[in-house]
Amino acid sequence: MVKLVDETDKKTLAVWAIDCADRVLPFYEEDYPNDSRPRKALETLQEWVETGEFHMSVIRGASLSSHAAAREVGLDNSARSAARAAG
Repeated sequence: MVKLVDETDKKTLAVWAIDCADRVLPFYEEDYPNDSRPRKALETLQEWVETGEFHMSVIRGASLSSHAAAREVGLDNSARSAARAAG
């Protein structure tokens, strides 16, 4: 797996990550419909895939916000894991 990741371009990996996280994000959004931080993280990554523009502070901020959302849900494992996947 490590070799495959090392040999694959970053945008392809990003598309794969978005697809995977998007499949589980409903577990978060169903219980926390007013918290868009995980969705925003995926949208931020998708924007980079589409435009090629990369601002580390924006990407990192979106990722950290999604991980903060994961911490805030406590022991809700499915929601927490979904938010982490998005971040």
